Amino acid sequence: MLHPISVIRQRKRALILFTLTVLFFIFIDALISRVALSSFSNLEIKLEVEHEDRLTVYYRSGHRAHFSDKRTVFSEPLPTGKPTQASINLRDRIARNIRLDPGDTHGRVKIYGMRLTGHFGPPLQLDAEDIHERFIPNQAIENFTLHSDHVQFDIHGADPQLVLKDELVMQNRFMSLVLPLVFTLAFYLAISHFGRSSFPAFYDL
Repeated sequence: MLHPISVIRQRKRALILFTLTVLFFIFIDALISRVALSSFSNLEIKLEVEHEDRLTVYYRSGHRAHFSDKRTVFSEPLPTGKPTQASINLRDRIARNIRLDPGDTHGRVKIYGMRLTGHFGPPLQLDAEDIHERFIPNQAIENFTLHSDHVQFDIHGADPQLVLKDELVMQNRFMSLVLPLVFTLAFYLAISHFGRSSFPAFYDL
C-alpha cells in the first residue's frame, strides 16, 4: 500500500505534467497559427480607379500590433477606367491583419475581390461580399456600398483607409491540429521521463 505522502507526490506530479502539456499545446498552436499560417507571399487584388494612383498595403501581426511604414508594400501605378489585377509581393511576412490605402486622389474606386497566397495552406479568396463585411472604411471614404460583383466607394478626404476587422489565417488541418498534437506528445514523453537521476550533478545535490 502506497504511503499517503507518496500518493500526494504522484498526484502533484501528474497535475504539473498535465498543466505543462496543456500550456505547451496552446503555445505551439498559437505559434503555428500566428507565424506559419498567417505568412503570405503574395496579394492579388482586382480593382478599378477613376484616376491614376497606386495601392498601398500595410500589414501587421495582429490587432495589438501597430501599422508601420516599415511594414508596407506598394502596387504598380494603376491604369484608370478599367478593372485591373494588381499583384503585390508580401515577401512571406506575417500579415495576420492588413490595411488597404487606395491612394489620396479623390474619386471613385471599385474592388472586385482579392486573393492571398502562402506556402503553408490553400489561397485565401475574398469576394466583394467578404470585403464589404470584413473591412472598415475610415472617414475619408464615403458611400462604401456592396454591388453585385464589387464594392464601390468614393474618396473625399486625405489618407483613405480600409482596415480588416478580423484576422487572416490559412486553413491547414495538418498544421493547425495534427502537428501541434505531435509536438505536444513528444514534449509530454520528454518531460514525463525527466528525473533528477538524469542529471548527476543535480542528483548529488
